[in-house]
Amino acid sequence: MVTLFVTSLSSGAGKTAICAGIGKHLIAQGKKVGYMRPLIGAPPSGADALFMKEVLSLQEPLEALYPAFTNENQFAAGFKKAFDAIAGGKDVVIVEGSGAGIPRATSAWVVMVITYDELQDAKVASVYKSFGQQAAGIAVNKVPTSQLGRIKTEVETNFIKSGIGLLGVLPEDRALVTFSIDELAKIIDGQVVNNAEQTGELAENFMLGAMTVDSSLPYYSRKADKVAVVRGERPDMQMGALQTSTCALVVTGGAPPVPQVQVRAEERKIPIVTTAHDVTTVASRLEEAIARTRFHQKSKMARMAELMAQGFNYQLLSRIAGV
Repeated sequence: MVTLFVTSLSSGAGKTAICAGIGKHLIAQGKKVGYMRPLIGAPPSGADALFMKEVLSLQEPLEALYPAFTNENQFAAGFKKAFDAIAGGKDVVIVEGSGAGIPRATSAWVVMVITYDELQDAKVASVYKSFGQQAAGIAVNKVPTSQLGRIKTEVETNFIKSGIGLLGVLPEDRALVTFSIDELAKIIDGQVVNNAEQTGELAENFMLGAMTVDSSLPYYSRKADKVAVVRGERPDMQMGALQTSTCALVVTGGAPPVPQVQVRAEERKIPIVTTAHDVTTVASRLEEAIARTRFHQKSKMARMAELMAQGFNYQLLSRIAGV
């Protein structure tokens, strides 16, 4: 049985997404895969826990996948027992977390995830090398698409000089840092008034209302699969948005959409979300939500698997860790 410990310098680096991607790849190769994320202190996000259980088809209860420890002493005393309960019958167990205690206790190979912004951080090399012979390599995540080629060449050269293995270079992708229409409605205290069955779709782009009537159609045509945020007193702008590639229409100010807008939305199966907040408040809430959005929607998994197939070196990981 092989253990992979996936860690990072900071939260939000993409550990969960990479755990899911590696897990799905190994399952496709016929491996029996386990997963756990031990936590000290606060319990995990329910969405995160349920996501990993579903996406990897894990049979264990959530409390076994996310064992919670009140402090470091309790963790030291109870982690190995919790790990052994997960590991039984598995070919590979992926453990997500931080610190040196987990790889020491499990003899795990360490996969370190860093972001593009952390490439120049001196701590990267020192933390990586602190894992010694158990360090399998580093995956660089959230690299601007325009920089992918340059970063891959430069990082590979620099890592080789530093004795660090490069497991992958993965691009920043808007589809992985967004949320569903249903989640959007909750973020802005909104109400879905039609086509509720479409609210599981992901919102890839956001646009605020155009300034003039004449400019609405070309303006809204600039982005596809977008959420258009329009003031309630501007049905002309709302109709303009509905004529383009729109995945949801947000009507602000508390006013209900006029009948012709509702009819057009029904024809195109576009959900309308109404909210009492104004455009500025909605925009602010969406910006804050994007900044803290986590990888826990199953609809994102196909895109992550595609990105990892292109940018993650599974062959190198297999050669090093024997998975």
